[in-house]
Amino acid sequence: MKKLFESWRNVCSDYNKKVLKELQREEDEAAAVESPIGHFKSDQYEKYVSWLGNNAKDPKVATFLNYGLSKYDGSEDDDAFSIKTVAIPVVKLKPTQNEIGIEGSLKWPIKKNPKQFIQYAGATKPVTPPSGPGKTDPIVTFDGQWVIDGHHRWSTLYACNAGASIVCNNITANFKLGPIGMLKTVQAAIAREVGGIPQESASGANLLTAGEEEVKGWIDANMNPKLPAMVGASPEVSAKVFGVKTKKEQPVTEAEDSTLAWSSETAAQSEAGEGVGSDVVGRTAIANYVWKNVRVIQQNAKPPKGAPARDFMPQTGNAPNWVNTLTQGAIDLAPPYAKTKGAVSENKKITRSALKKIIREELTKAEKKRKKKLKSELDDLEHK
Repeated sequence: MKKLFESWRNVCSDYNKKVLKELQREEDEAAAVESPIGHFKSDQYEKYVSWLGNNAKDPKVATFLNYGLSKYDGSEDDDAFSIKTVAIPVVKLKPTQNEIGIEGSLKWPIKKNPKQFIQYAGATKPVTPPSGPGKTDPIVTFDGQWVIDGHHRWSTLYACNAGASIVCNNITANFKLGPIGMLKTVQAAIAREVGGIPQESASGANLLTAGEEEVKGWIDANMNPKLPAMVGASPEVSAKVFGVKTKKEQPVTEAEDSTLAWSSETAAQSEAGEGVGSDVVGRTAIANYVWKNVRVIQQNAKPPKGAPARDFMPQTGNAPNWVNTLTQGAIDLAPPYAKTKGAVSENKKITRSALKKIIREELTKAEKKRKKKLKSELDDLEHK
């Protein structure tokens, strides 16, 4: 009888050990999965954005997005970024995405609002580009050379005036970080605020790779019929586009100055339908001028290795507090890292790992109780 009970007790013990071993194995496998900072450092960009968008509300990810603050990781500024509003020449900036739509770049100045073309082409001061109806905002840049958000607003100005400067919210980091890492960081700041990753696609052919015929063809097919005359009416812009300088024979009023003829020769050509004032010549000159600027973009503004498509780019307009997230250092990007255990208990979150731990402890307790009960029963049997 004693051997029988001992065998039964061993079977129970072996079963519990197997259960505990399986739980430990599953927990070890879960721990082996890369942490949020692991995803940040090693994932290809599009994969990281997809992962972050799907897991932004996960407790571990929430910890990553919040525990860079000094009260958690013990360091005041290890994760903090500096953001300053500065003017940067458009030619010194490069895209961090591998496609910029022709439609998104040219539709406003060429088609919908030709006044913008006049404003941009004639700009002598830094331009703060429009970000919506009746609203202007700086674009977002990194290290004074990489466009993070606002690619089409940058390319629009660039295509109209390669000599212009654009107003930027320029980000700098306290630690080593490349342009793709900065994209990941801004996406993390957006995810922290909205709980996901908003996406937007580019339309039309890619301005960064389109050929001369394609760009000029788009301009010719979409040009606002008022644009050539408006260019001709602006001495500064017509000088750039047509290569003709205004000659002022006598003092004129401000109103007269806005419609001053470019030159006596030009005026004569215009009346004959042969010079820059004619619609055909004007349209051709504008297309040539814009294409010349687009070629400068294509030659000088090369995206970095691993640059993503438009769909995966940060949309900071959806998260107005992204600046505070970065300047406060909320995202735990740099050592010292916060201990995540405190984050879980403080937020009262029960993770899969914590649940397994609870089950393991309960099984251990149950095994001890069974052993104690079995021992008691065996002792009773031995004394009978």
